[in-house]
Amino acid sequence: MDNTQITSDYLQAVKAIKQAILESRYRASRLVNKEVLALYYAIGGYISVRSRSAKWGTNAIGVISAGYYWWKKDLDKQCYLDEAVRYISVSETIINKRAQLIIQKIKEKL
Repeated sequence: MDNTQITSDYLQAVKAIKQAILESRYRASRLVNKEVLALYYAIGGYISVRSRSAKWGTNAIGVISAGYYWWKKDLDKQCYLDEAVRYISVSETIINKRAQLIIQKIKEKL
């Protein structure tokens, strides 16, 4: 195998890896956005129904927001999504840097 073929194979591999990362990142962000929107919609519906039937009054959102601060720490302990997103972001950064190094080495050989 000559250097031209190896270089071409490396370039194709780098392009395929980069494309896979970008597609995966896009799919993950779409799923996260879908879940967050569904959550907020459900919360809005819950508050709307309760404010009408339980007669919570006009300050229901303010009271709920004030209470949110106190139980947020417990919620954060149960929510591993933020941790997973950070881990994926760090992993992608490492992979992207490695891909850049590979591309740089390939260009140096050209």
